[in-house]
Parts: sequence; C-alpha cells; structure tokens
Amino acid sequence: MTLKIIENKKFHSNDKNSHLILFEIPQNFYLKRVFTISSKKKCIRGNHAHKKCTQIIQYLSGKVRLNIFNKKNEKSTFTLSAKKSLILIPPYNWLTIYMGDESKLNVLADKVYDRNEYIEDFVEFKKL
Repeated sequence: MTLKIIENKKFHSNDKNSHLILFEIPQNFYLKRVFTISSKKKCIRGNHAHKKCTQIIQYLSGKVRLNIFNKKNEKSTFTLSAKKSLILIPPYNWLTIYMGDESKLNVLADKVYDRNEYIEDFVEFKKL
C-alpha cells in the first residue's frame, strides 16, 4: 500500500441549501481507533512511524503540512486543505505534522493503541 490522497465527492441537495461530502475509504481498511489532534499555536506533532498501523489523516481546519519519509528515504510533502482533505499513510512511513495556529485533524487508524508499535527514532527507522 502506498501513500494515497482520498478525494472527496460533494453532492448538493435539490434546493441547493445543503450538501453532503462523501469520502470512500479503501475496502481493506478496518477502523479500530479515531482521535483528534488540535493546536492552539503552531506546533509539530507525529515524528514517528508505525510498524503495522495504517492511518487516514483527515483535515478539519487551519494550516496543516505533512512531511512523510518512506522506507527508501523518499520525502513527500502535502499541504492539507478542503480540496484534498484525506491522506492514507501505510505502515513504515515516518510522519511529521506541522500545524498552524488553531488547526485541527482527525486520525482514523486500523489498529488499537499499542506503544510497542511505534518507531520513534528516525535513525532506527532508516535502518529498517
């Protein structure tokens, strides 16, 4: 599984007074955990990789940039906005989240929390 932007689909009601935004999650993703990350001031979150967990990062508000290094040490940078508001991050991808003032994300994970599942040393990550 590789990094993937999950595009949204927007549907308007017949009277144009409301709309529905739909995200289709990949069939092989089984939701086990949901959490929200919010910032009052600029901050950095993440700075780790997972051994087994796949995550979907959902943009909610503010300014958010993701730096992701894969196993081959290739870097991808994504600025999340309403247009591209979900990104799927498979295991063994080092994620650093740069959050601006008053920013918010939801994270959907396919594994329950397990402290031993985290890789928190970037040097160790590069050796794997």
